[in-house]
Amino acid sequence: MDLEEYVLRNINKPKEYVIKKLFEIIKEYKNWDENFVRKFAESVYEEVKISKEYNKRISWLLDYPKSNVKAGEIGLGSRGEGDFFVHEMYKKILDYKNTSIEFFEDAGCINFGDKTLVFAIDGMHSRLSEFPFIAGFHACRASARDVMVKGGMPLGFLVDVRLGDDADVSKLYDFMLGISIVSNYCGGKILSGSTLRIGGDMVFGSRIVGTVACVGICEKFIPRYNINKGDIILLTKGSGGGTISTIAIYNGYHEVVLETINMEFYDICKLIIERFHDKIHSMTDITNGGIRKDSDEICKASGKKLVFYYEELRKSVNPKVLKMLDELEIDFLGISLDSIMIIVPENYVEEIKNCLKNVTDIYEVGYVDEGFGAKLIMDNHERDLSVRFRESPYTKVKKVIGDKKPENYEEMKRRILKAIEMLMKKKERIEKIIYGNR
Repeated sequence: MDLEEYVLRNINKPKEYVIKKLFEIIKEYKNWDENFVRKFAESVYEEVKISKEYNKRISWLLDYPKSNVKAGEIGLGSRGEGDFFVHEMYKKILDYKNTSIEFFEDAGCINFGDKTLVFAIDGMHSRLSEFPFIAGFHACRASARDVMVKGGMPLGFLVDVRLGDDADVSKLYDFMLGISIVSNYCGGKILSGSTLRIGGDMVFGSRIVGTVACVGICEKFIPRYNINKGDIILLTKGSGGGTISTIAIYNGYHEVVLETINMEFYDICKLIIERFHDKIHSMTDITNGGIRKDSDEICKASGKKLVFYYEELRKSVNPKVLKMLDELEIDFLGISLDSIMIIVPENYVEEIKNCLKNVTDIYEVGYVDEGFGAKLIMDNHERDLSVRFRESPYTKVKKVIGDKKPENYEEMKRRILKAIEMLMKKKERIEKIIYGNR
């Protein structure tokens, strides 16, 4: 419960009404003496009220331009068309080119002497707060995998974790245990981190949120977009990670979580880096938004056409995971499966398959062709493999929300662009202050 937000939403109501409601909310969470609760509620109200009583001379700096578009409405974090639009707008805010932003890469890179440093960051799944080991394990695994599919070997990890005021501290340690398992397997060190409460004293509840970053080093960065007509698309077996674990937990398929507890990606990527680094053209992991979104991004970055065989894609999914998805009527093409996709010239296909056969199952799922866009061959017909507004709905709540594009989507985009224009004016004003006396 965010007390500060509650006061802000009700700031125009009578003070005593707001404090009375705060009193009731606090009593639900805290076993405090009533006099203490009253004093705390009054302090919360006064702090929030004062924070909004600044004058016009400073308002341009403290305020932000409102787009009146909510994160959930635009699909932020839901790994579809809306989420893609929000992230693409970073280009308008940032002055410099970055591999990840410019070409929709898994990770960014910086050249350092004759080596390349590779950086990736992944947040824990938002629904795994009550399962911190799984959350930490899969967030750390995802960041390491993002580095490795770019040709990098992990050197170390950075961790940021936030706990609600009422969270059991053991959640922190269980989360870190998950990270420890992955980092030890990869041979990377925990380099740095931050542990704080969510909103300090203002947010009650036991939820945790966390992010894990990975730093790696490689001799040559493997981009997603460097593909040619005639290349073959290989896909390793996908058993999923945080998203599949969430589907399993919240739909009653708890044993499927065990299918996600593995480090296959490390052994796969290590072999590819060591033996085929200069032979493959592209490598990526099938994560947020699934094949639908990853293929769409690769097509946009490369200007090429990717053609997939539907039945081969199905074969590439862990049978227990696929059975669960089918029974729950979840589109496996639009969900994170954590497979490794390798795009390679045809003459290296058998060599790679033979090399990886003792580590994982690997399938020929498609090819690169002339044209543009992602296509799916199904029942001997070629169909569009289009990205949707959101990833495949995979919990009861997500199915209620659905994955349909809002009717006012174009208007929401327009309002976001207007807010960004105003932010750029704010940026100019701040830079004049900072650089004015240089």
